[in-house]
Amino acid sequence: GMTLSVCVGAAPDSLDPIYAEDAAGQTVLAHLYENLMRVTADSSGKTSVIAGMAKSVDQDEETKEGAISVTYTFRLRSARWSDGQPVTAGDFVYAWRRLADPATGSRYADLLSVVSGFQEARTAGDMSLLKVTAKNDNTLVVVLDGHYDWFLREVCTSPATMPLRQDVVQKLKAASGDKSWWEGDPTQLVTNGPYTVAALEEDRLLRLETNSRY
Repeated sequence: GMTLSVCVGAAPDSLDPIYAEDAAGQTVLAHLYENLMRVTADSSGKTSVIAGMAKSVDQDEETKEGAISVTYTFRLRSARWSDGQPVTAGDFVYAWRRLADPATGSRYADLLSVVSGFQEARTAGDMSLLKVTAKNDNTLVVVLDGHYDWFLREVCTSPATMPLRQDVVQKLKAASGDKSWWEGDPTQLVTNGPYTVAALEEDRLLRLETNSRY
């Protein structure tokens, strides 16, 4: 096989999407997970947002008592996690609720402040109040408190809103002792992007290999 060595700077601070603040961590995460949308650049360097896990997105606007709400409906493409399980809308619901939850203390929680129910969910400590729901396995519905034309570009491409598998996070958390859930054994990470973690050597060399299911 072919190997390419890339220096991404310092060792990543975190491979947990909601905590990765450094460029190295965010770069690695972009290779491990695929979000709803992705940013692409053309030959002139102009960037645009294209479909990632979402194969289509519809917008629907409603005005009730003078307040505008905008509903985004994402239809997910058929895709599998690196362990063969299907990627579902529920994986995004889990990840977004985890991001919004004050208990996780992510610096990026405010990315979701435009989502209906955000403040109520945080105040009550009940993340089911956040208007992010799975209509079925391949349909994710997100309701916003108004018009935010940057929502797809800024929120739906951010490492912090990448999907995560709840069962994997919980299993690795239980096995990692006092380390972060992803640190115990990064090769056990289940990813939905183009790569998986093959090895972490000497704490600074991260070896990724192609995800055959991507």
